[in-house]
Amino acid sequence: MELSDGMSIETYASINAVNQIMQSVGTAVLDKSLETMEQQGAAITKMMEQSVHPNLGGSFDMSI
Repeated sequence: MELSDGMSIETYASINAVNQIMQSVGTAVLDKSLETMEQQGAAITKMMEQSVHPNLGGSFDMSI
């Protein structure tokens, strides 16, 4: 971002600070989302490993 003719250093500093905060928040949200997805994937894997019928749903017969 460049200082325009009417923009003061204070205004630029405020805008820059807000942009940095928004970027930090966005990164934190993405990090939490990734963590949640990893936990869900691990839970699904664990459920599949504990399945009583591990081959259930592996194939099906269909006739028309």
